[in-house]
Amino acid sequence: MTANPRYSSKTDIYALGVVMGELMDEADEPPDEYRTLWKRCMEKDPEKRPTLDEIVATFRDIPDLDDSLDNGQGIETLITQAHNDYKEGQRLYRGEGTDINLAEAAERFRRAAKLGLKQAQYDLGMMYQRGEGILREPAKAIEWLQKAADQGYAPAQTSLGMAFRDGQGVPQDTDKAHALLEAATKQGYVCAYCNLAEMYGHGHGVEQNFTKAIELYRKAADLECTAAQVLLGVFYATGTGVRQDYMETARFVRRAAEKGHPEAMCKLGFMYSNGQGVPEDHKKAQEWWHKAAEADNREAQCHVGLLYINGEGVLKDKQKGLNWLTRAKQQGDEYARYLHDVLSGHEYRGEREARTLPMIQTVILLDF
Repeated sequence: MTANPRYSSKTDIYALGVVMGELMDEADEPPDEYRTLWKRCMEKDPEKRPTLDEIVATFRDIPDLDDSLDNGQGIETLITQAHNDYKEGQRLYRGEGTDINLAEAAERFRRAAKLGLKQAQYDLGMMYQRGEGILREPAKAIEWLQKAADQGYAPAQTSLGMAFRDGQGVPQDTDKAHALLEAATKQGYVCAYCNLAEMYGHGHGVEQNFTKAIELYRKAADLECTAAQVLLGVFYATGTGVRQDYMETARFVRRAAEKGHPEAMCKLGFMYSNGQGVPEDHKKAQEWWHKAAEADNREAQCHVGLLYINGEGVLKDKQKGLNWLTRAKQQGDEYARYLHDVLSGHEYRGEREARTLPMIQTVILLDF
């Protein structure tokens, strides 16, 4: 469900501690050395956890360890089982080679999560948060996200941070939100950069700081995050926190548009139409609007509808124009709804129609 961010090897030691705890629950009487090692693995501070070499050396010094734990099943077997359950959960969640089965995917994630696999803990937490395949339970979502975050898993730190920011399933705590997002950014996690940038941009729980917001968005943009590229374009277009520079706007918006970001394609169309940061080119403007409209950007659909209705750069075709307005209207675009109702009603013809279109076009052009 997510890409793996960078993490410390000590996060895996914590996961091993969780597995050791599961095994210990099944043991008749685990050796004292085993209990001591388990406690060290579960230290909240990663630096206090043992190294892999220390763990291996301790296991070798404990006689008949496998026989005293989980009927001789052994840690390595359970770790393999956790990874297998997680892979099967992903397959069921995505419908890869089988039908999508969210309930069974959640159960597979649960098995792996109970054995300490942080990716499974995160995915299970998100399924509880969204109510996918299981009953939506924000408290349980937080419980599993916290377990994964405690292992330093950046996606979990980010989602948990947003939960604290918004008070979703936990009391609102912007300090905790900031700390969690900050921890995730140190691992280079793109979503954390964007969410922390948003906090600085809006002054949400921190002092508003556009310079810091732009710095974080730029890091996300450098990792090819199209949403961050579009937002940087907006900062440069409006001169917020930076000197207004339409060429920089065009540079960032184009990067996102070329990756298929619908809003970016629409904005780039307006920039070509108005000659902002790029040479004025109405043909290119219409090409980008059409691409954005086909990608279900409702603003572009509204504008393409107007192009056909007015015959601007295309053959005049009122029905085709109304079809595009219908698509935008179905997505909740109020301008498209108004235009569609005006243009499709027999009582709204001639002069009133001619007066309405320029007014709506002017509103749409105020894009940035």
